[in-house]
Amino acid sequence: MIKKMFGKIMAIALVAGVLSPLSAQDTPGVEAGIDFSSTYIWRGSDALVVKQDAAGDAREFFNFAPVVMPSFTVNTPIEGLSFNIWASYALMARANADGALRAADEIDFSGTYEFDTTMGGFGFTYVLYAFPTTMGSYYSYGEVIGTYTIPVLLNPTFSIAASDGSGGSYEYLTAGISHAIEFGSMSLEPSLTFGWWYYNTATNANWGHIDVALPFSISVGDNLSFHITPLLVYRIFADGDTQYLDPTGSLADRPSAIGAVTIGASLSF
Repeated sequence: MIKKMFGKIMAIALVAGVLSPLSAQDTPGVEAGIDFSSTYIWRGSDALVVKQDAAGDAREFFNFAPVVMPSFTVNTPIEGLSFNIWASYALMARANADGALRAADEIDFSGTYEFDTTMGGFGFTYVLYAFPTTMGSYYSYGEVIGTYTIPVLLNPTFSIAASDGSGGSYEYLTAGISHAIEFGSMSLEPSLTFGWWYYNTATNANWGHIDVALPFSISVGDNLSFHITPLLVYRIFADGDTQYLDPTGSLADRPSAIGAVTIGASLSF
């Protein structure tokens, strides 16, 4: 399935004009960043919702389960080629009695190649998701991602991601728009993204989400920037998947909306 998916993407890329001159991507160098978030929301799900469960609380819109997320990126001399290491580490409730959020600790390793054509920008990424302490032992799986951005107003961007097989059988698709508003050293870039999980098994229900993000950043010189990003997620569950078993064993409604706030900084050199 993965070969078929990327075969189609590459065919589109060839028609679009892969052999046309590449536009400038990031210059060679490294970038280090660190984020602090009120919780870890990934593709419509709160990865740290077990904190609410362990406390006996109902799952609600805002889950205060702070995490630190460091990142390190190397932009190679090969135009458009970069490598990244990213991690998430829960800052509280790490003991079993408190929810054992350490089980959600994560380290991701990825390589990305991006290029522009006369018809838009393409990107290909391979990610290895590693969970050092999940279920008391190391666990990992890989994923391949293809993206396409149309060079018009609001930068419509589409992506498809698929497990390499070790992480189950699924595809995850997105379609989104964004627009940057710059004023001096400050930038506001609101975005709207629709994501959809498609599982190739009968045991998982397909579901989607709509994200609204409002990243605001301030640059200090040419290499340092600070940012804050409020995030609102509205989730679209399939019939029969709108409830979960709470810690007492009773059925409870999943919250349709969840949110988080992230602050951080990045330094390039």
